[in-house]
Amino acid sequence: MPNRSDSAGKLHQFYTSRHLKNIFPDSHYFSPLNNLDQHFVHSIQFTPIEIKSLEKIGRFSANIINDEINEPLVKIEDIGVSSGAIGFQNTDDIIVTSKSNERFAFSLKCAKNLSQILSKNMGARSLLLNYFKAPKEQKEFNENMDLAYLEFLNSILKTRLSSISLAKKYINDHAIENGLTKPRFSDSIYPLANTYRNNFLNTLRENLFINLSTISKGQIATASNFILDSGKNHIYASYERNKEKAIYYSISKKNESDILDIIKRGNDSVSIILKDYSVGFRFKFESGITSSIKLVGDYKKS
Repeated sequence: MPNRSDSAGKLHQFYTSRHLKNIFPDSHYFSPLNNLDQHFVHSIQFTPIEIKSLEKIGRFSANIINDEINEPLVKIEDIGVSSGAIGFQNTDDIIVTSKSNERFAFSLKCAKNLSQILSKNMGARSLLLNYFKAPKEQKEFNENMDLAYLEFLNSILKTRLSSISLAKKYINDHAIENGLTKPRFSDSIYPLANTYRNNFLNTLRENLFINLSTISKGQIATASNFILDSGKNHIYASYERNKEKAIYYSISKKNESDILDIIKRGNDSVSIILKDYSVGFRFKFESGITSSIKLVGDYKKS
């Protein structure tokens, strides 16, 4: 099941596209969430009151798109579950075609609190390569990550296993033998798991910080533009009850002179400081002790 943040985004896109269809009933309309099963997977995570708020910001967002284009639409496409799935550079959520056959793409983001916008999982093992065009640094990061990850896993049960796969299997088998479905950080039989986790995530933070510090400002500017979707049409929306709102926004392209600093943030994050934005990268476990490592991006206006 997708997380709530992802589901809120998909529902925001769906309700926006559906309301656009209501405004332009003769338009060709597509959304994957017209499939009831697809819709249910996302809507089940929210209360009826929250759904009403998501519907409301969808209406607000559709009105923004209508105002921005200011001519009838003949085609409305909710990219939906495919958004971001066909390449990390694909961030369009809704694409519409006007009567004059011009296409417009919009990136939609929503949350209850808009102070910090979350990006998708960027992939710890591919961030430096895909976003920063830094294959050498990515290779070094991955090698150090594998060493630190194996050390973390061996620390859980004081083992000295030679590979990550063996260490994961040993821990998973141990959990099942002790009546658990999987090893969790909250399980009492792993009393120091949280300490080891914090140490491991801190190591990843240090590793990323060192590698980013060796990358040129030009590469950092390019990556920042990918993450911020600079130059594109954005709609930010809040579905906080009784405070629902949607705002149109376009972020200007960043260049080398906009890069001010790279800093460590907390125990598990690194931030790029721009003149008007900060772009963050946070390492986390997807769930339990042997789950995958995620790298979540975020950004906010300074």
